Amino acid sequence: DPYTAAAVLASGAVDGSMKEMLIERVKKAISEREDGSKVLPVPADVTRPDGYPPSEVETTALAALALTGAADAKALLPDLGASILSAYRPSSGFSDGYANLIALRAVIEIFHEPVPPNVKVSLAIDGRTLTESTLSGDKGKEVLALVAPMA
Repeated sequence: DPYTAAAVLASGAVDGSMKEMLIERVKKAISEREDGSKVLPVPADVTRPDGYPPSEVETTALAALALTGAADAKALLPDLGASILSAYRPSSGFSDGYANLIALRAVIEIFHEPVPPNVKVSLAIDGRTLTESTLSGDKGKEVLALVAPMA
């Protein structure tokens, strides 16, 4: 199953042809949400070593960790990272303790490079840009409010 394949890959326990086979299994199981983010869905019959089913954020984080070294999977990482980050809740983090650990490791691995000095943010609906702005310099950590017409 893709969850176990991702867990084995993330552990670093395999190499060679077995590693390539497991990478393909994980990549094929990744699905895309309507917002463009990607997740590794939780297989119905899979449990973690503690007997509980994994959460979707946990399986997605394991997939991200599993694919970080795969050159042909690099394009998947930002969308997996977006799914992981969007799952964070101030009251509960990413879920339970293990899921928190795996999700934080994945976020650090995916987003280890600093943010570029200028980041263009645009709001578009059906391919039509409604508004856009740029975060630059020391304002890169500030909240950016986008105001767009409602029509």
